[in-house]
Amino acid sequence: MAVICVTQARMGSSRLPGKVLMDIEGLPLIGAHCARVARSNRIDRHILAIADTPEDAPLKTWATASDIHCYEGSELDVLARFYQAALAAGAVPGDTVVRLTGDCPLIAPELIDAVIDAHQQTNPEGYSYLDLAGFPRGFDTEVFSFELLEQTASFATGDAAREHVTYAMYTSGTVKLLGVMLGRPEWHQFRLCVDEADDLALVRFVASALGKLWLNASATDICHLLMSSPDQASMNRHIIQKTAH
Repeated sequence: MAVICVTQARMGSSRLPGKVLMDIEGLPLIGAHCARVARSNRIDRHILAIADTPEDAPLKTWATASDIHCYEGSELDVLARFYQAALAAGAVPGDTVVRLTGDCPLIAPELIDAVIDAHQQTNPEGYSYLDLAGFPRGFDTEVFSFELLEQTASFATGDAAREHVTYAMYTSGTVKLLGVMLGRPEWHQFRLCVDEADDLALVRFVASALGKLWLNASATDICHLLMSSPDQASMNRHIIQKTAH
């Protein structure tokens, strides 16, 4: 049984267009994301699920040049794109699928691995996720079986379900949910995903402050830095997270 990781990524952000290719310490944002995912001990294959639009052509060019596997699919039906990307990565029944988003350049491989382990040990047929009550948004990790993904892609309807890949899983009332609680409650206050310019500024601060080893820094290292730098850590606190609801 393989573990297939699919990262959704696109150029067409409404609040910060082209963000996934913006620079962080000499790397595009998506490059930092992929480099950190590559440090996971549990992921067997990683693929980007990108939109098949002219606007996303530079992202495909970067992925090809960087030897990063990618699949192009529907911009609006993200669930279909995600499912087809998993198939393109060789996912089959029995496999575990990890869902990440490309706007998380500081994604933590050790947290990904912890959620995978918890899922496979106690919730293999359900939907498992990192509980963000103990870590900042930006470490978001979701894990589920390929069978559940296939079922969801086949039967989920409605704009929210098709746009937000796992929405139909965690709102169905029939799928067992497992929130993996790690970290500390005070770390929940921070925000490390990139939706707006101030988000990017904070991530750039973190990378610069951590120095040469920033791509290897753990989630705990990053949160300790933020706790010790309250002025910088609060620069994006005004940003409101969009949800599917």
